[in-house]
Amino acid sequence: MCGICGELTFDGAPVRAETIVSMRDRLEHRGPDDRGVFVSDDRRAGLGFRRLAIIDVSPLGNQPMANEDGTVRVAFNGEIYNFQELRSRLIANGHRFIAEVVEAFPGAVDSVGLHKPSLEDVFVRETGASIE
Repeated sequence: MCGICGELTFDGAPVRAETIVSMRDRLEHRGPDDRGVFVSDDRRAGLGFRRLAIIDVSPLGNQPMANEDGTVRVAFNGEIYNFQELRSRLIANGHRFIAEVVEAFPGAVDSVGLHKPSLEDVFVRETGASIE
């Protein structure tokens, strides 16, 4: 499985890219296929990612990934089982995709939010729970 790390600050202290890179690189064993870092413009949030490519093995699936306008960022570990259905709905609603699978996640967050039961992932499928 992929490796994910991040930092979110509330006290005004800036997130340092070097800190995210250090955390991310300690997760090298979780994903040999790619690595990525994102630090927000206001430096209050940072994400790090080590990728283990399984379904979408192209570089277009590298993370952290953004929606089309960069307002949503995600580092995601898992499989969205209904990604084809979700992707079709998002395209019909005007979203643009360049990768196969992972972009369905930030697109869905942007369109419907995490509180909607449209993402069928491992957790939802195995536990019957929903993201509320």
